[in-house]
Amino acid sequence: MTDLLLRRHGALAAVIAGCMLSSAPQTAAAQAPPGRSSGAATWLLAPRYATAGEAALLAGRISPRWAIVEEFTFDVHSSEWSLGVATGPQFHMGQSRFIVIVGPVTGSGSSWYAGLYVAPTVPLWRLTASGTIELFFPVTAGARFEYEVSHARLLATLTPRLRAGGFFHLVKSVGDPARVELGPSLRVGVAPDLKFTVDAAHGLANTPSEIILSAQWEP
Repeated sequence: MTDLLLRRHGALAAVIAGCMLSSAPQTAAAQAPPGRSSGAATWLLAPRYATAGEAALLAGRISPRWAIVEEFTFDVHSSEWSLGVATGPQFHMGQSRFIVIVGPVTGSGSSWYAGLYVAPTVPLWRLTASGTIELFFPVTAGARFEYEVSHARLLATLTPRLRAGGFFHLVKSVGDPARVELGPSLRVGVAPDLKFTVDAAHGLANTPSEIILSAQWEP
């Protein structure tokens, strides 16, 4: 597939790991918004826009042990699109959390992939490391294997509502050069169930630089 999936940011679990799960170490009660049990399943809505022209919307249902999510991505310049749906378990090891989800991915190029996403979130004192390792296995003829280190962030908790740190993204498909971005990242919590993230993604080599704006809402 030469469409949006193989160009950048075909991330499902990355948004969950990078937005919903990247919290500083704190008690389960402190993580739950008022009126919501920390063990209850929650809905997740996470729109994203990159100044290079990509828009995305992720929606999902997340429980302490399971996740099911979908993401629709659209390029405003080329009108290319991709759609992925994935589900799988969430594991806890101390304060660290891991989501492993699998599911089909397709797009405007009519190719199909089997996607595997492994999304760890690891708190380290006042730091939190998160991101996703993504593997896309081609199902249809002509499609090519792709892997990503997607939306990896290392954020430090500055205040209860403010976190800052670094962002890294790598995507590589067979036969094409790797695309790499890195730069500073800032996350602001404006309400217990709403937060915004800004990544100043500097492209290396021939990768274009962009600003990535994302939000995460748990209604």
